[in-house]
Amino acid sequence: VPTAGSGSSNAAATGEVSLDTLKNGWETIRGSDNKYEMLYEDVRDLMGCDGEPYKIDGVKNSYCWQSGGAILTVTFKVLDNGSEELNAFAVTGLD
Repeated sequence: VPTAGSGSSNAAATGEVSLDTLKNGWETIRGSDNKYEMLYEDVRDLMGCDGEPYKIDGVKNSYCWQSGGAILTVTFKVLDNGSEELNAFAVTGLD
């Protein structure tokens, strides 16, 4: 159940994953022809855990998944029905 201020994630989420999971998630999202149709739940399932709420404003919500110094940030636009659809994504710390 989402907590206020944490969007579809939860306030306790750290987004900590293994480096392999982070790399696989990044490559899967980047390579998907339907990436902009992915919902938060799709990315959460791909990463294996909730993302850490990064910036939640109810219009565009951002979450981070991380492993050490590598961070995948995914921003979702909040649709009228409350679901969150992938809008943008970026990664730092992967070579």
